[in-house]
Amino acid sequence: MKMDASDTPFFKAIVISAIALVVCVLGALSMFAISTFHEGKDPQGRELERQAFEAVKAKNYSSAEDNYKKALAEAENSIDKDWRVPRVLSELADLYVLESKPDKAEAEYREAFAQYEKISEPGSDKRRNLARAKLEVLSKIATTLADQGKNTEAINQYQVALEGSNDPNLSLFDKMHVTRQYAALLRKLHRDQDAAELEADADTMTDYKGYFDSGIRNFLQGKFDLAKHQFNLQLRGARKVRMPEQCAKALTYLALCELVAGHAQQAESLCRQSLAEGPSILLVRTRHERQAEAFTVLAVSLQLEGKPKESADAINMAKAAEFGFLYPTLNYLQLEARNAVNPTVLMDAVDIVVDRAREVLNSEVLSQLELNVALHKEFEKKYKEAETRFLSAIGMYKMHENAPDAFGLGVSYCGMGRVCEAQAKYKESEKWFEQAEAQFKHTKTKYPNINDVTGCSIEANMKAAQSELVSVLQKLGKSAQAKQVQAEIDAAKH
Repeated sequence: MKMDASDTPFFKAIVISAIALVVCVLGALSMFAISTFHEGKDPQGRELERQAFEAVKAKNYSSAEDNYKKALAEAENSIDKDWRVPRVLSELADLYVLESKPDKAEAEYREAFAQYEKISEPGSDKRRNLARAKLEVLSKIATTLADQGKNTEAINQYQVALEGSNDPNLSLFDKMHVTRQYAALLRKLHRDQDAAELEADADTMTDYKGYFDSGIRNFLQGKFDLAKHQFNLQLRGARKVRMPEQCAKALTYLALCELVAGHAQQAESLCRQSLAEGPSILLVRTRHERQAEAFTVLAVSLQLEGKPKESADAINMAKAAEFGFLYPTLNYLQLEARNAVNPTVLMDAVDIVVDRAREVLNSEVLSQLELNVALHKEFEKKYKEAETRFLSAIGMYKMHENAPDAFGLGVSYCGMGRVCEAQAKYKESEKWFEQAEAQFKHTKTKYPNINDVTGCSIEANMKAAQSELVSVLQKLGKSAQAKQVQAEIDAAKH
């Protein structure tokens, strides 16, 4: 029973995992969950905040205020005071809102914002957290101004918040939320036409999110023309709501579509447009993943155009931008290379770019990229090269002790079994399939939630390994062993 690499449960599930990753990166974090990002390490301070929260739930506002003020004093002396002080100030302001004291709430929100402004930390995750915290406080200041009847000031404050929502570290959801709040205020003030325009912008942002998700799904399913259509709709929507960073992302993914279509020059042009949309890579404050994605795709485009030096320069820029985001675009290109106009040419170009970026890609990422290449070589029936790549992936996976790598190791064992079987090396194939079966069983026992972690079915992969093993055992004349393994497969069905 011979299975093509693209028919394996693992390969099919990789696409689902890739989609889940994108959806998670774009939308999973709410702007109003900021208070959970940086919990204080001082147990007394945390307990005071918990007591204040419980008092708020019980509508014992006087007790809540006392506890928040004590928590604020504790926060001033805590290790993570930079984050805790503004957070507690914001929570105290929230309490004043509940007590219908908008003037006091405004003062605390303004102090919280001033404290957030003092924070300067590297790292993309913390930049996002900080940007969301500041945007939340800005919009709350606007709300308290409106509650005090200071409508002109509230409108000005919402305009400041909207401007702040263009921060490249923020998501479309952040901007959409503030836009709807601003529109609600204008409705209240009977400025219906202005409110309608803002509501239309917010609706466009909602559509934009759907276009991007659909585009990614279609791309990873090999439906490139449909993906291009969705990314063009995304680009149009992003331009309408004046979000240059989202325009940049749309252009980068349009470039991906051109690459698999064999249009390297068009892809290069789109990447350069993408880079022109976003903030300068030379500004440390605005370095982030969008530019890393664009430079990575540009590097592949230039390599395909026969410009290796320019390609090397582009990947160096990607590494300087935000090297953690080199992986997704490289992974997508590898996954869809077999559906490209020139699969081998594209895969080889990606492989060269991966090699140039190797020093900034950790072994966990490299093992996945190596496995992708191995699966592609198997697909092309280049079994010797596939063997070399599977063995390389196995070596990398063995370096780590975690659920995804344990799973990837089993998949790599299975791949070795298939390529050995294809070369009629049945004894070696038997050994690899047995190792794959044992690895999947071990992984399932050690990591009970493995399917949730990887987005793949370990049961389906184990069944595939066992089915292949049955086929090899039959070819070796080991019918009794083959029946035993088949009986285990049948038992698992029930």
